[in-house]
Amino acid sequence: MIPGASGVNDSYMDTAEELKSHFTVVLPDRRGYGYSELTEPMPASINQTHDTFRLEKDTEDMAALAKNLSDNAVYIMGTDTGAVVAMRMLEKFPDLIVGAAIHEPLNATVFPNRTELEKEAQKISQAAEIEGIPAAMRIFEYVMKPSQLDMKVLVEDTIAPCAVCSPDTMDSNSAESTKIWMQYELRQYMDYEVDLGQLRKIAHKIAWLKGKASKGSLVYQASDLFARDMDKEASEVAGGHFGYVQEPESFAKDLSSILDK
Repeated sequence: MIPGASGVNDSYMDTAEELKSHFTVVLPDRRGYGYSELTEPMPASINQTHDTFRLEKDTEDMAALAKNLSDNAVYIMGTDTGAVVAMRMLEKFPDLIVGAAIHEPLNATVFPNRTELEKEAQKISQAAEIEGIPAAMRIFEYVMKPSQLDMKVLVEDTIAPCAVCSPDTMDSNSAESTKIWMQYELRQYMDYEVDLGQLRKIAHKIAWLKGKASKGSLVYQASDLFARDMDKEASEVAGGHFGYVQEPESFAKDLSSILDK
């Protein structure tokens, strides 16, 4: 289960508890988040919108886990920017994956106004660097159009992508990971051009998921548009964008049912 904006596995914990009777569940912290450390300096190119250093590292890390923890192909699930990692895995390591659940990917490839969305992502990044996270979150809310249910998760306890983390994880992770996500990952993963032709070849492996309470949001639309490109329909699952936090039991039930098909 590849985490999204927070980068840490805490957000999946309750859903994982519900899934573990059916699956062996692996919950990584992505590199540079939580307790997974960056083992080399980020290159100077990291400031460029279309730089893929972090995305490629995430993809290679998830592939390495799959190879080392299983002798067989695995199921993967990713949400938000973690869903972009899952799609890159499908492009680069399709033989490692028996099935993939792509939940509300934060990626603009399939949008007709992609160029405009890229510019808005750049504004969010610049606001985070110059004015701080609260200013960036105001632009984020305008662009992403999250549901009120999801905004409550984002801002009620802390203004951060790490709002769904435990207090212990936030202490070790929050400030630096929020900076990384807002300044680099958001725009780079959102702007990454997914190889739709490659994904069409393995469309039978992919389930596109959207939260029942996410209707109207950018990421809900993304699931619909990606699925439509593959001549498929996105499946609704419990909760909003953070359904795995909001309704873990129902989310796990929906996910298991979809992966079993």
